[in-house]
Amino acid sequence: MNVVREVDRPTSQAAIETLIREHRNIEMLLVMLDSYFAAMSAGDDVDETLLVDAMTYMTEYVGRFHHSKEQLAFDVVAQRSPTIADAKPELEAQHGRIRDAGAWLRATLEQVVLRDAPVSRQKLIATGLGYTAEMRRNMELEERLVFPALTEGLDADAWRVIRDKVPPQPDPLFGEAVHQRYAELFRELVERFGLEGEARYE
Repeated sequence: MNVVREVDRPTSQAAIETLIREHRNIEMLLVMLDSYFAAMSAGDDVDETLLVDAMTYMTEYVGRFHHSKEQLAFDVVAQRSPTIADAKPELEAQHGRIRDAGAWLRATLEQVVLRDAPVSRQKLIATGLGYTAEMRRNMELEERLVFPALTEGLDADAWRVIRDKVPPQPDPLFGEAVHQRYAELFRELVERFGLEGEARYE
């Protein structure tokens, strides 16, 4: 499987293709997270450091840039599409639940790794599996209902405005260069999914 990298073309179709590619990358992380939480549920030891790295990427890059791009696009197209206007409260609620659960997971896992703090294993597992399920519900709704409306409703100028508000950021995990923070996480994904190409680290 190839690493799905962002393409920088200022067209509406290209912008949607980028969001979908980011979804496919996110899905790989969700599969990995599910396997780790399932292992924890079975009483097996897992690499909590990799979990921290995965949740750091999800909260910092996905939460701050991917979801922010989507939110701005929803705001614009909801003014033109009654269907999206009706769906917008649920989309915003999904993003809110994802943000809150992601922040809790990251903070809790950091406490475990950095301070060996006690934590409810069952709550960690339940929150983790709930987080991945919510992410999938969100991506399914966006791809089924929202992205077609964005393709039709937003032209290249609108996407340029969105890019000005949320400037493109190098993807530190799936981008042209893998940040050293995510080197082990990337190698885990290579092993699990057979990502092709030699990574360049920075």
